[in-house]
Amino acid sequence: MVMKKAELIKKKLEEGLLSINEARILQGLEPIELDPCKQFFKKLESKSNQEQEPLLTITLTDIDAVPIVHYKGKQVDRKLRVTFDWESKSVDKFDMTYIRIEHVPADNKRLNTETILHNHPIVE
Repeated sequence: MVMKKAELIKKKLEEGLLSINEARILQGLEPIELDPCKQFFKKLESKSNQEQEPLLTITLTDIDAVPIVHYKGKQVDRKLRVTFDWESKSVDKFDMTYIRIEHVPADNKRLNTETILHNHPIVE
């Protein structure tokens, strides 16, 4: 019986239906630890799968509504202008996301504006 189980596991390994660690577990053995490089990429993958806070969220309740803007998790109030443009990458273009949020900070007494800006296009 033990021999048949070992032969079956060997066959499944050769067919590529089992990993070495799965075969070791079926035989009651400890799995082999991944090499450091694989461990690093496994950790990196698990971090990227964790939910990340969005950089920018723009919400419109209808077409004429004032947009509700969250930038890096914080709501931007006293907005004057909100611009968002995205274009797919092409051979001669990159960094195709353009963001501009012009607002007046709450503690500003002179109504000076501040601008959050990403990838401003260069016009020739």
